[in-house]
Amino acid sequence: MADHSSHWISTATTCEFPLLSISKKQLNALQDNEQDIKVNDLLEIARLDPGIAMTLLRYAGTRQKKEVTTLSHAILLISIPQTVKILSRLPVLEQNTSKNIVSLIKQYYARQYLTAYLARDWSILRKESETNELFTAGLNRGFFYLLLYLLEPEKAIAINNIKNQKPGLEQEIIGCNIDEISEKIARKWRLPELICESYSG
Repeated sequence: MADHSSHWISTATTCEFPLLSISKKQLNALQDNEQDIKVNDLLEIARLDPGIAMTLLRYAGTRQKKEVTTLSHAILLISIPQTVKILSRLPVLEQNTSKNIVSLIKQYYARQYLTAYLARDWSILRKESETNELFTAGLNRGFFYLLLYLLEPEKAIAINNIKNQKPGLEQEIIGCNIDEISEKIARKWRLPELICESYSG
């Protein structure tokens, strides 16, 4: 079977991750007082919207020499005005995607959000120093599924239906292993090491 890695890496690097309509409204509200926007204002929106989070991490990671470790770090490296400009140009998920797929993506977002908070709380309990990095990794752990739902929804649904069945079936659908290609994409974007490592367990 041919290796489809290069196709997915190229696609993921050029794809626009849409933001949620609620995120668009919050962003517009912030722009009413643009001079007063703080990193935490943008951070709160990004934490609830994995599409925004991936956009910021990819943008900062591919344009900076330093490894981008957290969402707040990404915003600081990009700058607040440029972050607002980038996010303002993004398409809105609900306006460009069928209601059925939007519903599936939102369910996926909810799971990722819960995963991120569980990772952070467990990290705090263990008194680790990488709490925010682990939250970022948890939030974006399955970003490749988001990519599939946006570009190849039938394949995303098919993979979701076989997740608990025989390992390797996903490779027959998209031509590669999701964990392996996700790690390759994350490293191509120079995302936080914890995100890259999370794909291999």
